Amino acid sequence: MSDITKFFTTPFEEFFRYRELIFYQLKGEFKRKHFGKILGPAWWIGEPLALGIMFVFITSFLFKENFGEYHTITIITGVLIWHWFSRSVAGSPNLLLGFRKELAMTNFPIYPLIFTSILNQLMVFGFSLIIIFVGLLISGVTLTPYVLYVPILVIIQLTMITAIVTNIAKFGIFVRDITQVITVIVGIMFFISPIIYEKFLVPIEYRFWYDLNPLAILLPAWRDVLINGVQPDLIKLGILFVIFLPLVFYGFRSLIKSRAEYYRRL
Repeated sequence: MSDITKFFTTPFEEFFRYRELIFYQLKGEFKRKHFGKILGPAWWIGEPLALGIMFVFITSFLFKENFGEYHTITIITGVLIWHWFSRSVAGSPNLLLGFRKELAMTNFPIYPLIFTSILNQLMVFGFSLIIIFVGLLISGVTLTPYVLYVPILVIIQLTMITAIVTNIAKFGIFVRDITQVITVIVGIMFFISPIIYEKFLVPIEYRFWYDLNPLAILLPAWRDVLINGVQPDLIKLGILFVIFLPLVFYGFRSLIKSRAEYYRRL
């Protein structure tokens, strides 16, 4: 098998090879992180919902700006979708550090750790999607056939998140304070993404640079298919997918190639 073929097939092979371990870890981590707390699964939705309601108040009553008839559900939807991205990316620097003893003392595989973390956040987002659809129905939003684009948007955002997580995870070992850096960057990205305001408010002369933020493309796409009932910009979404897909495989590859360095750093 050529190196190029292995570059693209290894993650799938490793997932199949360690599938039982991945699902065992996923079950244990899901139970420990979410059901081992007093509020339990309610906190999955409670935190982003509280943020969404706060931003609804700020935009409606303080800044007198809104998205129109569906202002509340538009902001809550954006915050829930953002929450999937922010939790996944913000936690990536500590992903391997949490298993530093196992990685330093054994030949514990790295792939299951990455897959478990990503699938964990994906499952939580699955519950967020249920809340979003319930909110859409309560708000009186008429769902159109364009809602069938939702799985495509999930795949594209999952690809983007996986690319970022796999390429950041190893730096949590090499640069211990990178967590603070990533937290600041993620916080900044919230305000340069069209979550609590319409994208057209961004001046045209800055629109090109603004669109370099992938969330500036993804979030309006979610809004289009769920609330506006129109087709998203498939060209821009396709470009995002083409950019981030190779980065996924590169990220997985770099994690393994850096394994020898982990032993010295952990």
